[in-house]
Order: sequence, then structure tokens, then C-alpha cells
Amino acid sequence: MIIRNLAAVALAGTAFLIGGCGGDGGCEPDIRPGAQLIFNDRETGLPVCGVSYRISDGDYTEEGNLPLEGSHCNQISVLQERSGSYSLEVTKGGYAPITMDVEIFSDRCHVITERLDIDLESL
Repeated sequence: MIIRNLAAVALAGTAFLIGGCGGDGGCEPDIRPGAQLIFNDRETGLPVCGVSYRISDGDYTEEGNLPLEGSHCNQISVLQERSGSYSLEVTKGGYAPITMDVEIFSDRCHVITERLDIDLESL
């Protein structure tokens, strides 16, 4: 009898997980970034602050400059709920520029945040 009840609970839990992101078949209302960019020095592994970035896909572009100092000055979250294929350009004085392709995927509810640890090479 106990084994049957445990099996029923396990099956119910599986159905709950399959049912959807929000448990009731709906999605959670939060907004998630498509990518988290983290910039570090390739040689030292230390954070690199003050990086300029540009991420684009066709007519869509996000760009900016990170702060020169402070906690998390080497990190930024971009592409809020935007899946797709993007080109990322990174520049910082004293470092070689970087250009890379970024692919952001989504599930039924949200984008799946891609963490990109980007190591900058000093000149």
C-alpha cells in the first residue's frame, strides 16, 4: 500500500514538472536576460572594468560602457527576453578588441540565460 502511494506521489510530481513553468501551466512573470557578460583579464583572471560593448542582430542593437570601478563593474546582463543570433563586439583601451557570435535560446516561457566569461587579452 505504501509503495503504491509513493508511486502516485512520484507520478503527480512528474506531471507537475511537465505542466509548465509556473506550476499551473502558465509562465512566471519575471523578465530574464538572454546573456550575462563577464569580462576578465586573460593573464591575471582579474575583473576588467570600463569595457565597451555592442551586441546586435539586424536592426536591433544594445550598447554601452561599464563603470570604471566598483563591485560588478565587469558584468552586465543584456538581451532581456530576446532569443536569436547576435554579434558581440567588445573594446577596452589596452586590450585587443573581440568580436564573437552569440546564440540565445528560449524555452516555452523565457530565454535561457547564457553566461559568457570573456577573457580580454592585453596589448
